Amino acid sequence: MTAERDDLVAQRDALVADRNNLVAQRAAHAADYAKLEAKLAHVTADHRDAVAQLDHVIGSTTWKLTGPVRNLVEHMRSQRPTKRVG
Repeated sequence: MTAERDDLVAQRDALVADRNNLVAQRAAHAADYAKLEAKLAHVTADHRDAVAQLDHVIGSTTWKLTGPVRNLVEHMRSQRPTKRVG
């Protein structure tokens, strides 16, 4: 019986070690996810700022453009996605 008991204790210890390893991996993944979320928020804010700046530049300069350049700007403006990120 002692050999069986020792074997079961060893199996339990191995399972506990595996569980602890998985818990550590989960914590590492959660930290990575949090970093990615923060980076996404930063990129989204930068994107919003860039789109706002582009809208301002296009809005303030389009009336000054003539002919083919104005048509090109209007075409590019109409090709941009209307859905904003965030």
